Amino acid sequence: MSKQTAIRAAIITILNSVNSGEFYPKERYSKSQRDMAKLYGEQVNGGFIRLVSRKRERLYQGRDKITLRYQVTYLHFFSDVDNSQITFEDNLEVFDDAFIATDIIEPLTQATHPEDGDAGLSVDDAQPVTFAGVLCHRALMTITLEYFE
Repeated sequence: MSKQTAIRAAIITILNSVNSGEFYPKERYSKSQRDMAKLYGEQVNGGFIRLVSRKRERLYQGRDKITLRYQVTYLHFFSDVDNSQITFEDNLEVFDDAFIATDIIEPLTQATHPEDGDAGLSVDDAQPVTFAGVLCHRALMTITLEYFE
């Protein structure tokens, strides 16, 4: 298993440990809205991750630093009666807390958060969207990790 695959699996494990929807290691897709809704549940709640950047930096004596940036997409069904926006926003904090409290990534891969001090998930965008025919809250978050080769 490559380090990148191990890191992806660790990120999914952390996200799913929160029990706020099901996260997948890739974007799930189907041509029909009905089948798409089945993948993410009748009331869409969960998401997926995707690698959005990978950078190799040559350091010294043949040692390289690899920086990976993953985008986490989180979708949560809209329900005004249930104050879904508040639940959604609270979940964003819970996801970030899980990354800070549970560092299973480092022991598995020797990957760490970047040297600049960034840690956990950064929320880059949050807005309503229609997903698989369901009105949802959507957050795009990123996590950046580094390891050495």
